[in-house]
Amino acid sequence: TQPSFTVWKNIRPKLKALIVEKRDREANAAFNQRAEARMAQIVLYYLDFVQQLPESRRGMMPNAIDCARLPTLVNLSRRDDAHGDVSHRDFLALADQVLQDAEAYAGHVRENAREIILDGIKFKDAAEAWKTELTQLPPEKFLTRHYALFGCLHPFCPDYFTFEEMHAHWRVTHPNVEWDTRTESYRFLVKCDGEYGLGGEILDAVGLPRDTSINTLTGLIQHGRLYCSCGDPSLPQPEKLSWPKLVCAIVPRARTFTDEVAPSSNIFTRRQEDIATG
Repeated sequence: TQPSFTVWKNIRPKLKALIVEKRDREANAAFNQRAEARMAQIVLYYLDFVQQLPESRRGMMPNAIDCARLPTLVNLSRRDDAHGDVSHRDFLALADQVLQDAEAYAGHVRENAREIILDGIKFKDAAEAWKTELTQLPPEKFLTRHYALFGCLHPFCPDYFTFEEMHAHWRVTHPNVEWDTRTESYRFLVKCDGEYGLGGEILDAVGLPRDTSINTLTGLIQHGRLYCSCGDPSLPQPEKLSWPKLVCAIVPRARTFTDEVAPSSNIFTRRQEDIATG
């Protein structure tokens, strides 16, 4: 009996530890399940809340899946050991904190834009000059430059967007896909569609500084002072056109010219006739 007692004495603490570990694991699983159910309620309150915000504030608010990372909402989902429902009043009481969290999120996403651009410029014109400029400018500067145009790798999303337009598109069109989703073939589902070389050449051709903001360029376009004279009937009227839309129209034509007409020449000397200012 002495050997058996010794064996039992040795294994008993290990068995107790395993039992406690199993109990804790089950308790944590139950807690997480309750918290997830509460978060599902909170997300609905959040989406309704975002819809009530002015349009100017909605652009950089996280989508349905990314809002579940906001610390205030995570804490709310776990409050009271995640027991019971969360009321709309509970959510509204934390609205200011949610907006503060969203500001921090927006700052992170803007920083993330540098990664997105760097990921997309490896095989683009003037990549080294572009990379050098990105390292010298904070996001609030480089996100206003002519090359800060973004696209979406999801099917049926062909447009070029400014960064905030891209983020707003993501929130509305892809609510259940995290902003920084990565794939095997592409690092990000959000991609850089800007063209440092082409955009800079356009600005040089019309006598505008290369740091002219996208908003200023769009204003010039919509007032008929910057336009493409190619006569393409698919281009919108000036008042409905923007810098992203103009570049989106020009890039395929520029690439065709480069690949098929003058692969070794300074192609923009031929393209200048298609760009004019009033």
